[in-house]
Amino acid sequence: NHDTRVKLRAGLSERQRLNDALQAAQASLISSKNDVPLQPSHDRQLHLMQMAIEYTSNGIVITDPNQPDNPIIYANPGFERITGYLAAEVFGRNCRFLQRADSDQPALEEIRSALRSQQPCQVLLRNYRKDGSQFWNELSIRPIFNEEGTVVYYVGVQQDVTTNLENLARLEYLSSHDSLTGLYNRSFFNTSIEQATLNGQLPAAIMVADMDGLKQINDSHGHSSGDACLQHAGELFQRAFREQDVVARLGGDEFAVLMPATNLYQGRRLIEAFRTYLDLHNQENPNQAISFSCGLALLNPEDSIERVLHMADMAMYTDKARRKRSLTDL
Repeated sequence: NHDTRVKLRAGLSERQRLNDALQAAQASLISSKNDVPLQPSHDRQLHLMQMAIEYTSNGIVITDPNQPDNPIIYANPGFERITGYLAAEVFGRNCRFLQRADSDQPALEEIRSALRSQQPCQVLLRNYRKDGSQFWNELSIRPIFNEEGTVVYYVGVQQDVTTNLENLARLEYLSSHDSLTGLYNRSFFNTSIEQATLNGQLPAAIMVADMDGLKQINDSHGHSSGDACLQHAGELFQRAFREQDVVARLGGDEFAVLMPATNLYQGRRLIEAFRTYLDLHNQENPNQAISFSCGLALLNPEDSIERVLHMADMAMYTDKARRKRSLTDL
């Protein structure tokens, strides 16, 4: 019957002890009995609680601190789904096995402190499934006291928040990066110029660059081909410029590079290196040739950022016109 099945899952021999443990889980999940206007009978209440614990998506474990090493005495199917371990595999073990060798986590000391002081706690842990894959466990632990004030159980409620954290990290990444090329975006680029000014990294060279013929590539071969060219260009920018330089895609076919603590001569050398990478790419990929018009300007402490960016734009348009004339002459 249902009681026998739950008893076997919990690994206990006494029915009353199991009932006490499940009621402990109930106490940890229900914050106030005032939310329930009509209380069912004790047996029905226990049966409903057992069903709720069995079907919840969260992992629930109950441990017994009165046994050596505070072992697990109950684990619900949610725990099995999250961790990949069967309940029978974890009975009698301390929960620390979920950490594997990853024991250098500040949250672990929070747990130890809470257990020593017999207080509830909520932490975020890196845990590991049976197959070795990592997941982020938002773990809530609550001590359960008997009438004499002695801790008789700890109830742990697990929630796998890996996807939530990955989504947040992705949003944070996109707030500063271009999703297509992986370069920084316009917002981060503008902030970096302001930071260079505040941090005394002037003079700084600023290059703006337009990819030549992107519209024709999109029109003739489709936007997927144009996107591939932009991605290749992003890789070439990252190879040609230094680690301290801020390489950004401003949008469309527009790119820019901030070179902190760099004079015009150094900036021109870096642009020459970029063009060398372009030439090598075009030799190896004649069907995916990439061409850029570039403009360079110097930001000094007395200059306005807007004026220097405008000067770089004008230099880029001059280079674009020169390159068109050269193609016309050919």
